[in-house]
Amino acid sequence: MARAHLYRPITDASGDLQAGTIVRVLQPDSNPITALPVTDAVYSSKTGDTVLGTTFTASDGVIDLWMDNPQFVLLGLTPTGANEYFVDNVPVVGPGGTPGPKGDKGDKGDNGITPALGDIKKTVQALDITTIRPTFMTSLQLARASVMQHAQKEPETGDFYVSQAVTGTTSAKETAVISRVSATGVLLDSMTLEDAGHGTAIGLERTGGTTYIWLAWNAASPSGTVNDLVRFAYTPGVTLRRADEGSFQVMPKFSPTGYVIVAFDWANDYVAYRESGGTSDVYSRRKISEVKQNIDKTYGKVTLTQGTVGATTYTMQGFATIDDSLYRYTGNTNGTTDPAQITRYDWTTGAVTGVVNTDRLGVNPDGTTLGNTREPEGISLFRDPISGLPSMTAGVTIGPTNGRTYLLYLFAPIGADHFFGTQTRALEGLVPVRKDMRSRRILPGVTSMDQMSTPGWWYMTGAEFGAMTDRPSDASSSSGHWLEVSGYDTGAAMVQRLVRNSSVTIDQYVRVVTPAGSRSNWFKTTSTSVPY
Repeated sequence: MARAHLYRPITDASGDLQAGTIVRVLQPDSNPITALPVTDAVYSSKTGDTVLGTTFTASDGVIDLWMDNPQFVLLGLTPTGANEYFVDNVPVVGPGGTPGPKGDKGDKGDNGITPALGDIKKTVQALDITTIRPTFMTSLQLARASVMQHAQKEPETGDFYVSQAVTGTTSAKETAVISRVSATGVLLDSMTLEDAGHGTAIGLERTGGTTYIWLAWNAASPSGTVNDLVRFAYTPGVTLRRADEGSFQVMPKFSPTGYVIVAFDWANDYVAYRESGGTSDVYSRRKISEVKQNIDKTYGKVTLTQGTVGATTYTMQGFATIDDSLYRYTGNTNGTTDPAQITRYDWTTGAVTGVVNTDRLGVNPDGTTLGNTREPEGISLFRDPISGLPSMTAGVTIGPTNGRTYLLYLFAPIGADHFFGTQTRALEGLVPVRKDMRSRRILPGVTSMDQMSTPGWWYMTGAEFGAMTDRPSDASSSSGHWLEVSGYDTGAAMVQRLVRNSSVTIDQYVRVVTPAGSRSNWFKTTSTSVPY
């Protein structure tokens, strides 16, 4: 029987691998403090008898383990110099699931999954948008005032890459601008692609810590070809031109000769090509690994109506692929002739398997829209890097010219929306509580509270507080205390607030600590008991 596999990087808020992290493999859905190790053996490879054990060190910052049976696990992760944190219900999947390194999916054939576990596995891998209510996620700060075209999330870093079209070097040309935006919508940087075209869709590839963009480039290359499908590294602040040949890798389009854009499903090694032409679009699914080897082989084709045909109009606004499904986002401005919707198709049969009306996204509760203008713009599918859970975003641009607002909505299955919130807080470096909902604890080795510079709440027992060399001189050294650390001011100074854990006398102290290590005296406030 082929073994189940878990292959996941452990990264910090900047996306850097956390080499040397201690990993504990525990039973899921339990209190992390008392959780027991899994009962199945944990191996280091797909075959053989070398056992990692339920506690091991990920020396390169990557969890790479194998187990005899597919299952969910609770991971306890302790990066070097940090406290342990927990990630629950992480899937260790059987053959055909999320691939390990180099696309390794294990052996084919019977994987011994029981029906019950098979059902659970399907909920992890599948995304049924017809059963999910979209929720507003964030608005985006972009480099230009023009309409957004496509927002694609990069799961490893949490950033969004967003394309826009502006006037090119002549009025007949378009220049694409790509903005990199944080998980909370803040503009980080951008790059300009001179005369590249509309920027209808961008494909993201994260390799070796670098983000690569796949884009249909309209302007002619030095050899005269137009609409090349190119791959290049995202480089903040740079203006890239098609004449910069050394910056590009031209990717094969195979039989299509026109405008080809792509969407990726990295977990399954698939890329979807969309070739536009006249009143129909042809979508073909290929293997990413084969495309890079110039192998012309497809794994499903779907031909869909585009533009106005008879009395019906279809305005393509984005597409995506995951597992065995193709998604297309359509709709024109204000839904006048083509109300916004996302349609799901089966890659094998081409049949419609689900439809979601999205024409209310961007509409106020009273039915109005900012600037009386609303246009659907791009969809994105991505998997959470730890749990493997998929989610979809749908973009909407609202507002008048030069006053546009860019909105993102999230379609997330059960569990994924919770993880997304956790991921966003982690990217900002703010995790309010531990997995068991208890307050975070003072870090080991800390002997003075001015060493605690990470914003949030921290708890100290009486013994831990008594060991602090900078505690207030009149504070009870036998009582537990909470320490609250603020965000920084413009000079990186912070406020610390100390609260005694007592239901009788709740003493509070406040002080300011600077990055140079100087600190003010504590200023004390004593509470007065007031009945309720």
